[in-house]
Amino acid sequence: MLNPGALGTLARVRGAVRLRPSDSPFWHDLERDVSVTTGELIFTGPTGLAQLRFADGRLAEILPDSLVLLELPSPDLLDLDAQPVLRLKTGALRMELRARASTSLRLGEAGKEISLRPREEVSGSRWVELSTEPTARGYTVSAQFPLEVKTGEAVDSLAPELARLLSPRDGIALFSSEARVELRWETSQDRPAVVELLASDGVVRALPPTRERSRWIELQPGAHRWRVRIGDRATPWAAFQHQLLRAPRILAPAPGARIELGSQAQQEIAIRWDALADGLVPEVEIQDSGNKSWTLLQPASAQGALARLPQGEYRFRTRVTAPAGAISEWGAWSAFSLVPKAAEGPQESTAPPALSPLIADPVLNARFEPLPAGPGSQSLSFLLRWSAIPRARLYSIRLLSARNAVIAERRTRALKESFTLRSAEHLQLFAEISAEFADQPLRKARIAVRLALPPPHQIRPASGRGISRGAGLALAWTRTPLGKEYEFQLSRDEDFSRLLRSRTLNRNWTYFRPEPDEAPGTLYWRVRALAPGHQSAWSETRSLLLR
Repeated sequence: MLNPGALGTLARVRGAVRLRPSDSPFWHDLERDVSVTTGELIFTGPTGLAQLRFADGRLAEILPDSLVLLELPSPDLLDLDAQPVLRLKTGALRMELRARASTSLRLGEAGKEISLRPREEVSGSRWVELSTEPTARGYTVSAQFPLEVKTGEAVDSLAPELARLLSPRDGIALFSSEARVELRWETSQDRPAVVELLASDGVVRALPPTRERSRWIELQPGAHRWRVRIGDRATPWAAFQHQLLRAPRILAPAPGARIELGSQAQQEIAIRWDALADGLVPEVEIQDSGNKSWTLLQPASAQGALARLPQGEYRFRTRVTAPAGAISEWGAWSAFSLVPKAAEGPQESTAPPALSPLIADPVLNARFEPLPAGPGSQSLSFLLRWSAIPRARLYSIRLLSARNAVIAERRTRALKESFTLRSAEHLQLFAEISAEFADQPLRKARIAVRLALPPPHQIRPASGRGISRGAGLALAWTRTPLGKEYEFQLSRDEDFSRLLRSRTLNRNWTYFRPEPDEAPGTLYWRVRALAPGHQSAWSETRSLLLR
């Protein structure tokens, strides 16, 4: 029940949440749900999260490191309902909007008032996020739906993720066995999207509008740029390289080569080809004179394979598989033979031994792809992929810790499996992949894997921002999955040769406050995550102009 005259109920979700009544200079730690009225201040700590439910049922989430004041709406905004107003003095919050009703807020210490309203009818409620982090155009308002904003000051972004480009992403090499390429994206907009391609001469080519989330197009090999346009807004350009898949060019054995068999019953033959682009996985198929085939799979970008073969006639061919799964056509067959070594005298003929199956260890082609972690995630997920083994009917996967304890165990017919790690101890692990056959023995391989601890992502302030000394500045970053501590560095030099501060902070500290009396000038800062026996790469280096 709300107290008479209360504007809503405040609840602590996690971390430090404090409330200062309008008639008191003292702050109180929030331990239980309380009613709030105008004039009261709400504060959240570095990990604090509070939820405010208004009398009409609407919700607001006050995000970490924020300061919010409850006020009444201004009488000069005639299109607003008489609802309480949140003044976001610093930090960020998420607000619930409903149907076509307006919501009023004030941003910053000066209290710049804005009105938010869904631009079209929406079912249920929608959420909008606001931040007082100043930009070149003003404050930031983020939403995943058309939003109407009335304000006296420019807003940085109304829908920063209008659409997200999925494939090809910016900066990647795209391999395809044909000239056709699939462009894929995702969006929350229920409107036609137009794919635009930027030619090297600066001319933009627009494809017909579509409500689908993908488009197949013909593209010549080379460098390309593309984006998605919805209405009058478009995503940033994404640059990628399109390369046609081709079978490797064989270097050895030469076509028709006759190789003498040594003193052993089998001879080790080196099959070599020209260099491949990074990420391509070569595959070699060998046939004997009876047309019985075996396949050798090699590590990505390998330039050769070894096969132990007895006397006989053989031919082989190659192809490659791209990271996304596209496969090239097989190259032309190349023949060679293994013949007995010439003897000085007559020798008794012997029957050649049976040819052993040439089944490569599937783990040689295994690759580990990290999966994105959500905000505040305490686990690290990755995808394990491997290439197909001919005639294998099932694959068994086991993840083992450095002490040989079983972390996870799966059996699958697919060529990929996702796993989630919840302990930094498991960043150093072993993977065992077994291929099971109907007519052959089980083949097993083991590989050691060292997964990387992801670096923190810096939240604020933006690089190059000017800050006045003593302004309560906090240099903040995201929490890293499996990270136990953070190493923070502050320097006058971009190469960090003159450190002003170097601190190790526990995992609950995701911010650092410079000293109020720090000398003015340009400062540089970075941070990395630490775990027992592991450390992440440094975050990007951000600059700060202290005035």
